[in-house]
Amino acid sequence: MLRLQPIKVATTSTDEDGMLIFSGQHLVAIVVRLEPRVHGERYAGKWNLEATFDHLPYPPDKVFDDLDHAQDWIAKKLKRKVFG
Repeated sequence: MLRLQPIKVATTSTDEDGMLIFSGQHLVAIVVRLEPRVHGERYAGKWNLEATFDHLPYPPDKVFDDLDHAQDWIAKKLKRKVFG
């Protein structure tokens, strides 16, 4: 089960509303809400994958429609993770 924690992220743009995503006690990803005035209305309210940890893939420019989609993607990637 994933757990979310809101944060402010210092980015090079006005995107600063972020979310830490944890799996258990481990930080596995950081996402940031995209600001329409920087990215256009097409991206209003969407979430950009800023960083991944715990051997999750980091596809550049990965954008999710909402936090549910982000969590679904991360959960699927964690299930496929190979340990050892």
